Amino acid sequence: MNIENNSEFEFNIDDPINEYKEILMDLTKEELTEIRQKWGFVGLSKLNKEELAERLVQLIPEELEKWIYRLNYDIYSPLKTLSHYNEGFYLIDKSGSGMSLTGALQEFGLICAYWKDDDVQVYMPELISRKIREIIKNDSGIEEEIEFNNNLVQMTTGILVYYGIVEIDDIITKINQLDEYNLQKAWYLEVINEYSKTMGMVEIDEKEIYLSMVETPELIKEERAKRPDISTYQVDFDEIWYANDYLYPEPNKKVQDFMDFLQYEVDLKGRDFQTVLIIIYFELNNLTDINIVMSNIADFIGLSRKTDIYKKYKKLFREMAWNLHYWTLKARTPAELQSLAPGKEIKKDKVVSLAAYKFKKEI
Repeated sequence: MNIENNSEFEFNIDDPINEYKEILMDLTKEELTEIRQKWGFVGLSKLNKEELAERLVQLIPEELEKWIYRLNYDIYSPLKTLSHYNEGFYLIDKSGSGMSLTGALQEFGLICAYWKDDDVQVYMPELISRKIREIIKNDSGIEEEIEFNNNLVQMTTGILVYYGIVEIDDIITKINQLDEYNLQKAWYLEVINEYSKTMGMVEIDEKEIYLSMVETPELIKEERAKRPDISTYQVDFDEIWYANDYLYPEPNKKVQDFMDFLQYEVDLKGRDFQTVLIIIYFELNNLTDINIVMSNIADFIGLSRKTDIYKKYKKLFREMAWNLHYWTLKARTPAELQSLAPGKEIKKDKVVSLAAYKFKKEI
């Protein structure tokens, strides 16, 4: 459900049920169906538009408490703030994340948002805001639960930055090892599924979880299947927290030099800088040749091969790839791997995971 171009809407907090119904009735039947599907309500597909709106007015407030307990701070904090603005407010954060969150809450039918000149006006129906305030007021432990969920999301994101794609059972094991959580799979999936539906950062299939920035998960799985006995480097708690905060592993000087070059000297043609870094990291860990990855990234950002900037890109890319922390190594970087295998030549134009495989017995 997109932000509408309407310039005004009316509040009716004295009749919150009817107000909410009128807000929903402003949507199309297809948009109401999308809201129903977001909440997972079944058995309503044969209702007409008005009947569906009436059922959503009844069902969404009933489901709110259970839903809130599965949230993290990214969603809970603005939801809590919104519930205290009885007359709506203008959206201050019109960045990609701010607009994405606004759109996500709209898709759950929890707010309506309209363009008014160059501003976005946001309003939460009184029936919803009243229920949220009641839930927060009546449970002093809710903030602790949200913090727990937040930690799960942050550890998940940090782990996925390093490993790209992880089996759900494995990521739960890693989280439990990191902080002795004794995490249960059913609850973990509920929290991560809500995060996925609202923020869109992660994708979940039947057995695995991965960051949505991974554009070729099937290719990564294929490549990994060719090297089943590769040793994996176990990231620690601090590394995972850094990766969650910045969406890439903590860089050394050579990696930082490449990052600075990419951010300040290369026209990324509208591509997000962090997305480019994550794709570089995933592909270097999972594809077979540094040259292939270097070429893929140049194509992704539209970098011409006939320029001086491309020559510098090639040089810094190779130095970065040779000094990047890889999850497939017992040593953290190729340079460290080389020091552990004196007299052995590790070709710099090959992906390091293959080098790790080749020299594993010697190391």
